[in-house]
Amino acid sequence: MSQPVMGEPNLSVEQDTYDFGQVDQFELTECVIVVTNTGDQPLIISKCQKSCGCTTPQCDPAPILPGQTSEITIKYDSGRVGPFNKSITVHSNDPDEPKKILRIKGEILAQKKD
Repeated sequence: MSQPVMGEPNLSVEQDTYDFGQVDQFELTECVIVVTNTGDQPLIISKCQKSCGCTTPQCDPAPILPGQTSEITIKYDSGRVGPFNKSITVHSNDPDEPKKILRIKGEILAQKKD
């Protein structure tokens, strides 16, 4: 008797880079990246790791069933003036890409003085 063939989870995103463009200092800088499981086994995101203290990612640890989606919310501290390009590493059970790199970028413009 042969063993049944098991499939794999697969983490897919429509965009792996979110560009905020130019943002005023202290303006809310938050984006949502939608993750889809295009595999045929449950996808588990075990951790969303930020590259610095100015970035805060939030991932749902609940399994994502095949064909279903989940959201990763990323906030950036817009108190720092100048261009930024930060990465978030998404750790999952996708055997082809267990560490998916997402990026956020943009430029924070100095707050105008009256």
